[in-house]
Amino acid sequence: MHPPLFILLLALSILVGCEDSSESSNAPPEPDVVEGLCSADTDCPDGQICDPYLNAGQGGCAVCIADQSVCDGTRVKTCLPDGTGFTEPVECVSEDPCMVSEGCVDGECGDVTPKSCDDGDDCTTDQCNGITGECVSLPGPFPGCCTSDEECDDGLSCTTDTCDVLNGICSNVGSPCLEAVYSWGEKGSEEGQLKFPAAVAVLPDNTVIVADTGNNRLSAFSETGEFLFPIDPALPDVEQCLTPSEKGGCGLSGPTGMDVLGDGRLVVADTGNDRILVYEPDWTGATALTGGASLQGPSDVAVEKGEDGAETLWVANFSGQNVIQLSLEGDVQRTVGEKGDSPGKFRKAFAVETDGAGNILVTDRELNRIQLIDPVSEDALIVFGETGNGPGQFTQVGGIVRTWRGDLVVADSENGRLQSLSQCTPSCSEEFNCGSNGCG
Repeated sequence: MHPPLFILLLALSILVGCEDSSESSNAPPEPDVVEGLCSADTDCPDGQICDPYLNAGQGGCAVCIADQSVCDGTRVKTCLPDGTGFTEPVECVSEDPCMVSEGCVDGECGDVTPKSCDDGDDCTTDQCNGITGECVSLPGPFPGCCTSDEECDDGLSCTTDTCDVLNGICSNVGSPCLEAVYSWGEKGSEEGQLKFPAAVAVLPDNTVIVADTGNNRLSAFSETGEFLFPIDPALPDVEQCLTPSEKGGCGLSGPTGMDVLGDGRLVVADTGNDRILVYEPDWTGATALTGGASLQGPSDVAVEKGEDGAETLWVANFSGQNVIQLSLEGDVQRTVGEKGDSPGKFRKAFAVETDGAGNILVTDRELNRIQLIDPVSEDALIVFGETGNGPGQFTQVGGIVRTWRGDLVVADSENGRLQSLSQCTPSCSEEFNCGSNGCG
């Protein structure tokens, strides 16, 4: 059975229509129309106009609803009442240069907020210039922040003191030096007087203890020099207290060196009695350490804190011509050195200090030198100094102390001076000979 004629004609018309539609969709755009841009309303779909302000002024199609405002980036524009175009966009800015607009939001200019001028420096006051809108940071004053060079004066004539006013930071540049600020005491044997003071120690409460060697006693002063009390040489609770017929008995005999334990107890080298005294904090008694009679004229003592937190005592054994490490119970843990002139040996080991790295610094009063020694290997890592009065030379070298920066201050007794030394590591090769100061 054949289909009716009108059905065939209808199918043919549909096919022809499809072919025409396909050819129309594949036709290229008009040459004067660029996709995304426009120059006239005719370039835009129905219901849209060509907005000349879009696409950075090149024009773009947009919907324009009469009297409705819309955002153009950070700008606001309004559709004309007749819907044929937009007003010129207006930038959302604050009339106050120190206020910042958040731009266009939902067709209108958003809120304004104060301009942030924080420079991150606690030493400045930060503000906005109301005329130019520029941020200005002005110096304090604030605690810990300087506003002038005078506020940075460290009291030392050997430094140049300046204030970085913009940042409130002090700078003190110069060579290390010592200056006399004030002194206290007078020669004599009455309370508060001193006779050949040989050592000083400062307790955790800033009480200053002076080893008054010539008076065979200790005296306590405030940090400003006010005499507080004598530490009575009579110590009935001292262990192994010698009888009055033997040396100094219960009293001190020429104390010459001191240090302080971590718990605040004072340690004293009681030189003439061949012992180390560890005082109780309330001064009611002391423990005597003799190292099993190993100590012979101990002239100095230094506290060392080990990696495990345990403290031991290094003792300069002056007459024994060596250095001895004692536990706080008085047991000998190590003996370093012996009589001699070669590195690692001593003639008169007078003062001892630790270097914070497990080594010890020892002054030799007879050889007028300082040695940095590894107590495990007993090797002298550095041997420095000789007899004389020039830089790095000594006559009757005395006590030694390590500053918080790691430098050394050494008493040059007979030359009547202190010498400040910087510890350094030698760099030696065939072309570069190491100098006697260990620095090459």
